[in-house]
Amino acid sequence: LIVACDDGVMAQTIEHTAILRLAGCPNITVILTKADRVEPPRIDEVKQQITTHLLNLGWSAPQIFVTSASTGAGIAPLRDYLVTLHQQEQQHPQWHKRFRLAIDRVFSIKGAGLVVTGTALAGQIALGDTFWLTGADKPVRIRALHAQNQPVEQAGAGMRIAINISGDVSKETVSRGDWLLSQAPLYPSHKILVSLTADEPIKHWQPVHIHHGTRHITGRIALLNNTDETPLLAELILDEPLWLVDNDRLILRDIGAQRTLAAAKVLCLHSPRRGKRQAEFLSWLSALDKANTVSDNLALYLPKGELLLTQFAWAQQLTETALDTLLTTFDVISISGVVISKA
Repeated sequence: LIVACDDGVMAQTIEHTAILRLAGCPNITVILTKADRVEPPRIDEVKQQITTHLLNLGWSAPQIFVTSASTGAGIAPLRDYLVTLHQQEQQHPQWHKRFRLAIDRVFSIKGAGLVVTGTALAGQIALGDTFWLTGADKPVRIRALHAQNQPVEQAGAGMRIAINISGDVSKETVSRGDWLLSQAPLYPSHKILVSLTADEPIKHWQPVHIHHGTRHITGRIALLNNTDETPLLAELILDEPLWLVDNDRLILRDIGAQRTLAAAKVLCLHSPRRGKRQAEFLSWLSALDKANTVSDNLALYLPKGELLLTQFAWAQQLTETALDTLLTTFDVISISGVVISKA
């Protein structure tokens, strides 16, 4: 989180930290810039401002770097810290899931062809790999990769990447909001079950703007339990389908697009037609909301009956190896891509 020493905590700082909290960001590092423009007491004042603000939102006291681009002060330790952070992220479980990149820009370069840019949410990508492009609904091949304005041979989760792709696609068939995926997706979601973290009161059947990855659509909220219950459970009816996976976070804003209302955590990619408000089903959804691992999730699904492995693997973004390893830890019968609990 970057805060200028001469400005301090401003309206956009407050809005951005609210969105980061709703998006489930676990930690924040604060970088104070333009330290050369103010006196030391002002730097201490801004440090206290931002620390108090983040503590009030539920974060622990942040690590703070005081920097000046003009003088170079504080840049070296910040660079070392970011390198260490990146090395730690490469051990994160998201690095070992299927590759997903939310596309935000599409353009053509003379002599190179089509380029898409975006942030990788999970998995790894390398030169020569074949991936699935949702906008064109076709496979594409990776011709070149750039990260931090440097050519690289591979990249992964958490990194911002520019990707030169080749295949039977044109610039007109790809747009902001599309996805580059390691495998062709099953089918998009139209109605989903979620838990809500609300900053403002939510009303039943309230229209909202919905933000997911780089996609922006509208939809409605159908509450499933009382607003004073925890977790607050709801069905989201999407005006346009989205490519979602379990535990994705959606940011909900009011229909006038003026206020951030809540975050929706995806619990179930497809909502059943009946029984959504029955106590037993709501209890099961609450347990899904608390599930912290893929194993916890599978343990909740198996007692409900047969489970199609392709659907579960997509929802959890499991590679074939990870899925096989997971199934060895459960007592199940597997037949033609369907598993049932022996119990």
